[in-house]
Amino acid sequence: MDQIKPCLDNCEKDYSSQCPTNWVPEDEKYCRPLSIYEGTCLLPYDFSNMTNEQKEIWSNKCSSSWPCKEKCKKDYSKICPKGWIKESDGMCSAPKNYNGPCLSRASLITLDKDMKVAFEKLCKLNFPCLKECKMDDNDPCPKDWILKSDEFGTPQNCLPPDYYNGSCDEHTKFIGLNSTLKESLAYECDIKWPCEIDTTKLINYEEYCPEYWTQSEKYCIAPQSYMGPCSKKKSFQSFKKEIKKAYAEECDIEWPLYKNSREEYLPKISTLRKGKYSYGSVEPITGNIISTMK
Repeated sequence: MDQIKPCLDNCEKDYSSQCPTNWVPEDEKYCRPLSIYEGTCLLPYDFSNMTNEQKEIWSNKCSSSWPCKEKCKKDYSKICPKGWIKESDGMCSAPKNYNGPCLSRASLITLDKDMKVAFEKLCKLNFPCLKECKMDDNDPCPKDWILKSDEFGTPQNCLPPDYYNGSCDEHTKFIGLNSTLKESLAYECDIKWPCEIDTTKLINYEEYCPEYWTQSEKYCIAPQSYMGPCSKKKSFQSFKKEIKKAYAEECDIEWPLYKNSREEYLPKISTLRKGKYSYGSVEPITGNIISTMK
């Protein structure tokens, strides 16, 4: 049976995509076929050095097709097109598989939106779609997928929700992917990745004392269970929000959540509250930052 090619005649193909339809990235170079692929080319393949014409010949030979170009609101605030790398001198460098009519290095920093639209059409490339939110790189599975671990707690794979009817499945490798591969799979698998939660909107730094600490006049008293490196009796009277963030990081404490955020984000919040800030070391007694901000 020939592979169904829904985009073959009624859309503009996106040859800048790393993989053809029903194939997914195996790493940053190779693609492998999904189980639903019905063609005869079953081995992992590197398409990075192929021209658009060669990709079309391959897709006809192997009963596949390249995906349609995304129809979305473009983010022209980005300096460089999708897949291009911004270099230290501000120049944009094309990926190795770019074979459009323009040079592989270009200075686009002075281009406004209209000029970028014209550049996009002239050079046969795409600017990235405007993202709904910042991707949560700490989450190994797509949105609504369930992480499956072995008996030792080591992540193994991701299980799709019942409503999912896309081309990927529990055998698709999601664990350990970088942001670039995640973005590629979002398109190939018709999935979304969880959004990163802005914890500054969830943690109530207006509260005088850290969570589970007791206020006694101008001091906060730590619970008996506190085993952190800082003083168990502390005045936060002069502490501003940023100082409280840094103090929480260094002293292994947490400020309470806003009440309406507690239930919704409780499973993630302990992870999200830590490791987000680099304000420098805190002197345990005074709370002053004693090293420079990173």
